[in-house]
Amino acid sequence: MLLPIVGQSLIGIGMGVVDVFMLGRVGEIALAGASIGNQFYYIFNLFSFGLISGATVMTAQYWGVQDIVRIERTLAMILKIVVIISLLFTIAAMFAPEIIMRIFTNETAVIAEGTKYLRIISFSFVVMGCAQTYIFIMRSIERVKAGMIIYAVIFAANIVFNSILIFGPPQMGIRGAALGTLMARSIGFLLAVLYARIIKPEVKVRFEYFLHVDKDLFTLFIKLGLPVVLNELFWGIALSAHEVILGHMGSPAIAANAVAKNIRDLIMVSAYGLSSVAAIEVGQTLGRGNKPLASRYAKRFVLLAGCLGAIGGILLMLCTGPILRVMVLSSEAQINLRYMLLIMGILASLQSFDETATVGILRSGGDTRFSLILDTTMTWGLSVTLGAIAAFVLHLSVPMVFLTLNADVLVKIPFVLHRIKTGKWMNTITEE
Repeated sequence: MLLPIVGQSLIGIGMGVVDVFMLGRVGEIALAGASIGNQFYYIFNLFSFGLISGATVMTAQYWGVQDIVRIERTLAMILKIVVIISLLFTIAAMFAPEIIMRIFTNETAVIAEGTKYLRIISFSFVVMGCAQTYIFIMRSIERVKAGMIIYAVIFAANIVFNSILIFGPPQMGIRGAALGTLMARSIGFLLAVLYARIIKPEVKVRFEYFLHVDKDLFTLFIKLGLPVVLNELFWGIALSAHEVILGHMGSPAIAANAVAKNIRDLIMVSAYGLSSVAAIEVGQTLGRGNKPLASRYAKRFVLLAGCLGAIGGILLMLCTGPILRVMVLSSEAQINLRYMLLIMGILASLQSFDETATVGILRSGGDTRFSLILDTTMTWGLSVTLGAIAAFVLHLSVPMVFLTLNADVLVKIPFVLHRIKTGKWMNTITEE
């Protein structure tokens, strides 16, 4: 199960990397504009991911006792909420893209390019939100191959469309990148619909459940899922605050960060996949009421995550030279990127551990309030606050600000370790 999930995560991350490297050949301003423009989609994606993650806490445990009816009702409930949220984000991106861009940067040229990108990409919010909801719920019940295939098709289509539309003929530049991504995501949505309606797996999308509100299920989702939504939202806004801080340090900082965050996702792909597998395996084990086995699984998963993160960090540092040679960046942006990649390589093991422990282990046990409090405290109390001071009060260099923004994991890890050891994170919702 790990390989298909890692493959799906890798493909999903690869879509962002394709845009970055292709626009990196166009120029620094186009790259920076797409990066900032895509940040609004990133906030939407984190919001929807929070909703979906809150639901998968429930569906994984329900799958452990084969409660198909509750899984289908949960799926319908989350799809309905995601559609409403995605429409709100779409309207904002279509009618106020320049206002959104100005939140993240004051660079006039970057705002102009990012506005072009954001208007087009906004049409993909609804289709991608629905597709991801279905794919992730299927993942929580161990149906992972379909999701990997759908993501692979999106990835391949994205490369083809972007290659044609960015570089031409006709040469559409940043508009071509946005249109190519929109077309690829739309294809993914159609494939998800075909899978749900024609192949008909054990869990189906039943439209009659959209019209009925299951009060007990919704109450449980508020209890377990709402902290996850808030966690992802606050964390996502904090990462957007990182973008704002770096975005006001000039286009070389924006361009370097655009490349760095996509490379970070690549080296973290094993942790993203492992956290999903951990959530499924531990969640199902808890659903069956076997807490001792769930505890053993949790400890093994976080140890494996740290080891995989260390390997990814070493590979990143070895690949820094080739990455710098591929990108068409100014000398200042090149220097920024070199140090950013070094910092990410050093912190990779700890960040991998944190991802699997927090997103995979603690959430699978329904310990969502603890994760919310810890993440919010660390990201806003340390990361954003100290990063802003480093940038605007102390006027430190871009790499030093980047390090400050990412150093909160050093403080966070001891708290996560202690929580896992105490066993207080294990809650069995199937008994409620």
